Amino acid sequence: MLDRDTGPLDGVMAELGDRAEAVSCDVADHAGVAAVIGDVSARPGRLDVLVAAAGVDLYDTVPDTTIEQWRSIIDADLDGVFHRLNRHPPDPRR
Repeated sequence: MLDRDTGPLDGVMAELGDRAEAVSCDVADHAGVAAVIGDVSARPGRLDVLVAAAGVDLYDTVPDTTIEQWRSIIDADLDGVFHRLNRHPPDPRR
């Protein structure tokens, strides 16, 4: 599981045990995502699940949303999904 701050993932990680791992990574950073997926893919075993979901906690009206806030939302919610799938695309042969 990737998050800029892995602290909120502690409860989920406790529930999953050694079946998952929390890694600090900003999904809006293509190079960071590529590095994490490269590291995980190089380990013995296989990457069975890749969930490309993200969310920025920002609630405001469009007129009150700054361009910086908008970029933050798009960078994580849209670009972040692309970065993960671009580095580890689904294998249709599986």
